[in-house]
Amino acid sequence: MAINSEKKLGKGLGSLFDKQAPTIGGDNGLDENSVVMIDINLIETNPFQPRKSFNQAAINELAISIRENGLIQPINVRKSGDRYQLITGERRLRAVKQIGQKEIKAIILNDFTDSKMMAVAIIENIQRENLNPVDISDSFQQLIDSCGYTQEQVADKVGKSRSSVANFLRLQKLPPRVKNGIVNEEISFGHAKIILSLGSIEKQFTLFEMIKAKNLNIRQTEAMAKQLKFPEMDVKKPAVIDPVFITEQENRISRLIDGRKVRIKLTNEDAGTINIKFSSEEDLRSIITHLKLNG
Repeated sequence: MAINSEKKLGKGLGSLFDKQAPTIGGDNGLDENSVVMIDINLIETNPFQPRKSFNQAAINELAISIRENGLIQPINVRKSGDRYQLITGERRLRAVKQIGQKEIKAIILNDFTDSKMMAVAIIENIQRENLNPVDISDSFQQLIDSCGYTQEQVADKVGKSRSSVANFLRLQKLPPRVKNGIVNEEISFGHAKIILSLGSIEKQFTLFEMIKAKNLNIRQTEAMAKQLKFPEMDVKKPAVIDPVFITEQENRISRLIDGRKVRIKLTNEDAGTINIKFSSEEDLRSIITHLKLNG
């Protein structure tokens, strides 16, 4: 069945729907694969939907569009006794309710098992833009555990490469404290992959704390990981200048030049520039004089 939502949700969700084109049914036509009008009070949300909050501003905009132009894309539902369960289209359903309409255009898909319902809910959740790497990893794992997918099938459903899916799934091996660090943006996905290269949890915690304390970039983190992996080797420790030391030196130089503003900026691991602001030629000469006197 050709459903417009495939473009919006990605090719992964499209593979969960059959390809028979829907037909237009009457108000009381409840044939499968027909576009019918259903009382919105008879529609329940997807019971497997992990998403509990929706952007109200976006729903308000959608409601205005539906009021002016009508609902162009039907929602998808399945029969559940004498009621219906939503498969896709919760934002559309909320918007239609908001403008006071009693019925909504829907396509009935009765071949949707609980497993398919869960897969749709998880994949929709994955394709939200604001998910962090840990949320994505958890969702991939849920597709494997609850829906019986292989990594290859997960990759196909969500439109990612198998290697990308494998990298996200590796985050499942991290200790909870490190996972929280990713969620709280204390470390990046790139940092996490380097932490995973360390065998012991103790070393993983050590590197995690070093990244946070010293604000290590990826290159510096790789060097630290190598040192933790092979402590017996003479690995040159990356030169990471302590931010506290930099602040102290800025204040020290400022005192030497009569309180003028000084900024030390790192341009590399152990190199950088010292910036001193002056307002005139006379001011510059005064700075040079102070530096000579204190040299």
